[in-house]
Amino acid sequence: LMILDQLGVPVGPLLGGAAVMGLAVAFGAQNLVKDCFTGFMVLLEDQYAVNDIIKVNTGLGGKVEKITLRMTVLRDSSGTAHFIPHGTISTVSNLSHGWSRVALEVGVDYGEDIDEVMEVIRQLCAELRRDATFGPLMLEEAEMLGVDQFADSAVIIKFLIRTKPQEQWRVKRELLRRIKHRFDELGIRIPFPHRAIHD
Repeated sequence: LMILDQLGVPVGPLLGGAAVMGLAVAFGAQNLVKDCFTGFMVLLEDQYAVNDIIKVNTGLGGKVEKITLRMTVLRDSSGTAHFIPHGTISTVSNLSHGWSRVALEVGVDYGEDIDEVMEVIRQLCAELRRDATFGPLMLEEAEMLGVDQFADSAVIIKFLIRTKPQEQWRVKRELLRRIKHRFDELGIRIPFPHRAIHD
C-alpha cells in the first residue's frame, strides 16, 4: 500500500474495501470456527466414534460413518446420509457407548397368572443366555422389573437385558420370537384392543 501511495495510486478506497471484506470474512468464518472447535472437543472427549449409533438434538439418528473436525456424517436406517455441522449439535445420545440395553415390555391378558408369566419369561431369557449364537451377545442375566403398568386391555410386564454394543435389536427380535412361540404353546394370551359398536 505504501508503494502504491508513492506511485500516486489512491489507497483510501482500497483500505475501505479491505476493511469491509475483512468484516464479511470474520462474520462468515464465525460458524466455521464454532464447528471446528466443537468438533475438536468431540474428538478430545471421545463422545462417539465411527460405527457408533447416536441421536443428536436435531432429532436425527443413525450410525456414524465419518467424523471430521467440522462435521459428523450419520447414515439412518433408510440409508440417508446426514451431514451435521458440529456447531449445531448441543446434545448427543450414544446408543452404543460401552454396552447397550434391551428394554422389553410384554403385555398379557388380565386373566393370566402374572407370577407364572414372569417365570416363563425368566426361563426364556436364561435359555437365550445359554444359546451358542445369542448368549455371547448378552453381558448378564435378564433383570425382571415386574408389573410396570395396567393398560386398557393388558398387564404390562417389563424387563431389561444388557447386551454388547449395537446387539440389542438382534437379541430383542429373537427373544420376542421365542416369547410368542412359548406363549402359544402354554396358552398365555397376548391381548389386543377390542372395539364395541352399538346400534
